Amino acid sequence: MNPNNSNNLRTAAIKFRDQSNQLADKILNITQSATLGDKLLTTLTPTSSYIEFGSVNTNGLNAYGDGLNINGQPYTQGIGTHANSTIAYTIPSGYAYFNGLVGRDFAGCVCGDATVNFKVKLNGSVAFNSGAMGKNTNAQGFSIPLNGATQLELIVEPVNQNWGDVADWINPTLSQNSSNSSGAPSPPTSVLANPATINVNASSSLTATCSQGTASWNNGAATGSPYTVSPTTTTTYDVKCVLGSNISSTQNVTVTVNGSGGSCAPVTNLAVMGTWNVAGGFQLVTRDFNGAKWLVQKTNINGSQYDEFTVRGSEMLQRSDVTLTNSTYNGLINCYAWQYSGYGGLVGPNANTTPAFPTPSGYNLYNAVDGTPYYSNYVSSTYSCANLSNDLFMGTWNVGSGYELRTRHFHNNKWITQKININGSQYDEFTVRGSAMMQRSDVTLANSQFYNLTNCYGWIYSNYGNLAVPDASTFPTPAGYQKLLTTDQTPYFTNWSSGSRMGYVDNKSVEEIPFLKVSPNPSSGLFKLDINLDRDLIINIALTDAAGKVIKDKSVIGKKGVNSLEFDATSSPAGMYLFNVNDGINQEVKKVVIK
Repeated sequence: MNPNNSNNLRTAAIKFRDQSNQLADKILNITQSATLGDKLLTTLTPTSSYIEFGSVNTNGLNAYGDGLNINGQPYTQGIGTHANSTIAYTIPSGYAYFNGLVGRDFAGCVCGDATVNFKVKLNGSVAFNSGAMGKNTNAQGFSIPLNGATQLELIVEPVNQNWGDVADWINPTLSQNSSNSSGAPSPPTSVLANPATINVNASSSLTATCSQGTASWNNGAATGSPYTVSPTTTTTYDVKCVLGSNISSTQNVTVTVNGSGGSCAPVTNLAVMGTWNVAGGFQLVTRDFNGAKWLVQKTNINGSQYDEFTVRGSEMLQRSDVTLTNSTYNGLINCYAWQYSGYGGLVGPNANTTPAFPTPSGYNLYNAVDGTPYYSNYVSSTYSCANLSNDLFMGTWNVGSGYELRTRHFHNNKWITQKININGSQYDEFTVRGSAMMQRSDVTLANSQFYNLTNCYGWIYSNYGNLAVPDASTFPTPAGYQKLLTTDQTPYFTNWSSGSRMGYVDNKSVEEIPFLKVSPNPSSGLFKLDINLDRDLIINIALTDAAGKVIKDKSVIGKKGVNSLEFDATSSPAGMYLFNVNDGINQEVKKVVIK
């Protein structure tokens, strides 16, 4: 009898005849149960879906529209979402288990240490709880017995902060069978290099055995076994087993290279390896710390008299926007402790990574205005958070004729305020700004040590270069003040109490140029995008449909100020679309209509 591949119970009866072809009085009844194939949730329509930020994507992309990636491991199948979110499904009959993987997405951005918690509910009761998962946490597998449940909820909650908490449900599958990783194959075995040690210009044959799937070397650089390599320096290769959209954990093998060619001899302390050609150029230098060698990008934040740097992955030596001091340096990646990381080597190590980079003796760890960590032997010894007294003058924002920035104490916290004069100098009038404004290039500080005190304040980072003001839940109107609006709709606070007059600022504009303006809207498909940057940055633009599918995208190098760009979508059919624009610091989504 053929297998029953339908979704229904199948029955049959066998009747017996004797030698004279007469029916016997015996009948054999046969019942054959249905054999259901695995069903991915991405093929089902949710009964309801809620996401606090971004889009729920079922097309192999995360909530930001980038590829699914957990702790550096890419995946091709799954649901990309963002905390808080809840996605509900009705479970088709006949399935016994819900299998899959979960993890915080690597996110395609520098999103800090946000952690998330995954929950699965069956008929309203929690059946799975992942615990806190961060960007350096490996994917966690689950296999949940359904026990006849008909309703399934996928829930993601923030744990320590509600930004950057991008979350992935990988290969979420309804099945008749249990699985601890939703079909992920076993890792490769018998991973060998033959020979394991070679001379320069010689080759080695790499082999690996996959019980399921195909061997994939160095994130898809090559597939199959054997794989022949000819490295010029000692190199470690990683290999995984890939079965469809399922990927095993990683094994590795090292080929040691003898001889002078490609040796680590040039990698000495303070050796200039090249220049990263962005924003005027940054030197890439070898540094010796913690008994190892590290590639660092020199910075100048607190003054050229200080030794300041950011640690980068040595793979930067092979970036197209890096000019090397010597072209052979592109083969020296493995001479460094920190080699490969996110964004082409831009993501650096810290005290908790492998390998770890503890803050070197004599240095302090700080954060630049965009959140990038850097190390400096600059020491803020005079000022601390405790020294920030009420109404302390911090510096001047150099626009118009200048605005004073002052520390103010409200609601048991400290706030950076911009002093303004709308209803008369006899009144106390101000607007609240993000404290990271003290790190803007157009701000002159009263004391350079204020630069690293941004974390002392209740409102730190915000849009438009930290000009965006907090909402009422973050900064309620202080007692004795009222909240008014300037003529350009900027909220400000004043102890003037003669009515709710709309203000102005003595011919000093506090107009906030929006980060993104799209015109005309509606349009025939040809749009003009005005994107305001507070520094030179790369602008990423994506036009998506209402479901989050990317219709067209592009990236351009933006300059400080308003960048006017044309975006041609005339080939797209009429309908509602979304422009998603980010510069690595700010992000904004605009709804547009093509008519």
